[in-house]
Amino acid sequence: MSNITIIGDSLAYNRPDGLDNNLRWPALLKEKLPGYQINNLSLGSSTSDRFRKVGALLSDTDILIVQIGIVDCAPRLFTMLENKIIARLPSFISKRIIAQVKKKRTQSTNRSYVKPEIFERNLLELFNTFARKVVLYVKILPAGKRFVSLNPTIQSAITQYNAIIDKCAKDYKHVHLIDLKLNDIDDYTLEDGYHLNAKGHLLISELITAAV
Repeated sequence: MSNITIIGDSLAYNRPDGLDNNLRWPALLKEKLPGYQINNLSLGSSTSDRFRKVGALLSDTDILIVQIGIVDCAPRLFTMLENKIIARLPSFISKRIIAQVKKKRTQSTNRSYVKPEIFERNLLELFNTFARKVVLYVKILPAGKRFVSLNPTIQSAITQYNAIIDKCAKDYKHVHLIDLKLNDIDDYTLEDGYHLNAKGHLLISELITAAV
């Protein structure tokens, strides 16, 4: 039996959003591809930096499916280090700090968790590591209206990082991209304008199944 391994962020993870886990695309793949052993290693808040940490776990896989990128590229109010420090503070102090910073800052790609050049390096390292495997990379989804209202420059960041994915993949025949070019992304997402609803998970599962 061939092996499929999934590395994703919260889009491929069983997050507590009220959606039945059996309706998420990794679970749907198990129904659509009964001839494959599917191992889901997705974790919420994963970035492309995780590729180096899981490489040793993937030596037996035949097909690698990746859905990572939004956590890398999203414009932020705080850097990753600042967020870690704030998270350790008592809530009454952290809330005060956040309120004060919001008066002086807006979300910026200067504080994105993974800079474009590092994202590109991580992708190339992944594609080279799995040169003898099949890699299916689900590109970063477009942002829905709610997401854009909370983070106005998010779509430009998504476009920039998706262009990096295109650039890195074009010279690798074993890498295949899955791109949801949807004008009505809100029909496929939850209220937050990004995480998938049942219709969105079904669509991705169908695209991945066709690619496999």
